[in-house]
Amino acid sequence: MSYLSQKEFQFWGVVFAAFIACLWLLGDILMPFVVGFVVAYLLNPLVKKLEGHQVPRWLSALLLLSIFVVLMVVGLAF
Repeated sequence: MSYLSQKEFQFWGVVFAAFIACLWLLGDILMPFVVGFVVAYLLNPLVKKLEGHQVPRWLSALLLLSIFVVLMVVGLAF
């Protein structure tokens, strides 16, 4: 391994370790955002399908999110 590639390897190793450390330290703060992104990603196709049936996007998003929240509350209650 040449000197330059060894230095590059060390640099990216330190950057990767710092990134992992930040994720570990900020995990509790980032988790609600990750869950929100996952919920939005999963509900988006249903919103688009309702949009195709001439339902406004804001109404379809509100309706599906309300149904999702009710299902989660009922699921957690049991």
